[in-house]
Amino acid sequence: MITVKASASTANLGPGFDCLGMALKIYNTAQMEEAETTTIKIHGEGEESLPKDSSNLVYKAAEKIYSSQGKKLKGLKVILQNDIPLERGLGSSAAAILCGMGGANKLLGSPISWEELLPLACRMEGHPDNIMASIMGGFVVVSMKDSEPIIMSTNVSSELKIILAVPDIKIKTEDARNILPETVPFKDAVFNLSRTALLVTSFFSKKWAVLAEATDDKLHQPYRMKLVPSMADVMKAARKAGALGSFISGSGSAVGAFAVKREQQIEKAMKETFAAAGIKCSTFVTEVENNGIQDLQNN
Repeated sequence: MITVKASASTANLGPGFDCLGMALKIYNTAQMEEAETTTIKIHGEGEESLPKDSSNLVYKAAEKIYSSQGKKLKGLKVILQNDIPLERGLGSSAAAILCGMGGANKLLGSPISWEELLPLACRMEGHPDNIMASIMGGFVVVSMKDSEPIIMSTNVSSELKIILAVPDIKIKTEDARNILPETVPFKDAVFNLSRTALLVTSFFSKKWAVLAEATDDKLHQPYRMKLVPSMADVMKAARKAGALGSFISGSGSAVGAFAVKREQQIEKAMKETFAAAGIKCSTFVTEVENNGIQDLQNN
C-alpha cells in the first residue's frame, strides 16, 4: 500500500482571479493499493457525505492515470484522511485529484513525470490555480496557453501566517462562478490588473507592506459576497485587528487574512464577526507549504 499527500490551497488572493494560488499546510492523505473490487474508507472531512465507490474523485483521478497508460483499473482499496474543509474555497477537489493521480502513478511505477501530469490535472480540475499551487508549493502564478500551464512560483517565508475563518456554509464552485457577471467595467479590469501586479511583486520581493492594497479586488469578490453577506464584515474585522490584507479564499466561503503578528487577535476577530451574524465557523492559523507534492509524495 502506497501513501500520497496533497496540500490545501487558497486561490485568487483577492485580485488574481484564476491565476494566483498558494499552497497551505493543511493536507489530505490517501493510502491505496490495487484490489479486485473498490473499497474506500474516509476519515475526517466528507466522512458521511463523500461517495465510497468508483464515483469518488480520488478513484476517478486514479482511473485517468491508468487509462493514460493503456491500463484498466480493476479496483482500489483506499483509505482517506481528509483534513481540508469541503466546498469552502480551500482546494479540496484539487487535493483529491492529486492524491488519486499521484497514488496511481506510484502504483504503476511512476511512468509519468509531474511535468507531464500538470495538463492532465488541470483539465480534470477545470481551473489551474489551486491544483498548480498544491503541485508546485509556495506562491504560484499560472497562465494557460491552450491546455498547457505556464507557471512561475516562489517560496514564502514562514514569518507570513495565513489565518482562515471557515464558516459552516458550503459554496459550490459552480454557484460561485454563476453569480459573476459576463462583463465588467473597463476601469474595474484596470483596477485588478494593477492590484495583481502589486501582489505578485510583493511575494516575489518578499515585501508585505503593500498587501492591504494588493489584496483588493473588483472582479469577483463584490459579487461573491452576496452568497455570504457577512464575509465583507469578516474581511474588515481582520484588517482592523491587524491583518496585512484579507480576501475570500478561492470561491469561498472561507475568508483568509495575511499577518506577521497578532495572529490570535485576528483569528478571534474573524470568528466573532461570523458569530455575530449567527454563523458558526472553524479557524486555522497556518503557513505556506513550500515543498509541493513532488517532495510530499514519498513521505
